[in-house]
Amino acid sequence: MNEKALISWFAKRRESIIVKKTKEHMLKVVDTTVELDNAIASMIKGRKNEVKDCIKRLMANEKAADNIEVMLFKEITRGDLPPKDREDLMHLVRRMDYIADWIKVSGKNLEVLMDAKIEVPLEIWKMYRKMSKKAVNCARALKNGIDNMGKDDDEVLRYREKVERLEHEIDDLYFATKKGLITSFMDPRAMIVLADFLEGIEEAVDYCKAAADMLYILVLAGR
Repeated sequence: MNEKALISWFAKRRESIIVKKTKEHMLKVVDTTVELDNAIASMIKGRKNEVKDCIKRLMANEKAADNIEVMLFKEITRGDLPPKDREDLMHLVRRMDYIADWIKVSGKNLEVLMDAKIEVPLEIWKMYRKMSKKAVNCARALKNGIDNMGKDDDEVLRYREKVERLEHEIDDLYFATKKGLITSFMDPRAMIVLADFLEGIEEAVDYCKAAADMLYILVLAGR
């Protein structure tokens, strides 16, 4: 089975456990990014108890995504897909899971800041919020692309373009935020943690693009 057959396989098996779990997995990935965005929004509002609740939900969603990934890999390996197609699908799922993994890194760093009671200037949090909001949009665009696999190739490609555009916008915000960190006056400990926090968002978005690129390859190969 080639990539064209893989897309056809998705089209014919919309109710299969692999198709359902792939979409469910991406939904949990999106939920993870949403909770990070909610946490940063709560920090801006000074609602620290809400921040902790958001982090807890973030971690729960990331764990759920991991569990679905394990289940998916088991189903893929024992399903009716040939080795090459299994490998392609596994690459896609792994890239999706890395998004949640890196969002978790950011969530953990936020937790460190909370536990250490280190103050961060409001303007810095506002810069992080700009990135987290776009990260949510990027993850949602990827989800929409995955939801259209085997159903509407043009929609898959359209959402892939949206992911790519958002990734470029987040790159610009990443460097602007890094500049904001360097030029701000705050506890050096906060600088270290915030740098890791920033890297988590950037890496998550990079994997959004990597997953979208995988969709692009699959669709074009099937035309």
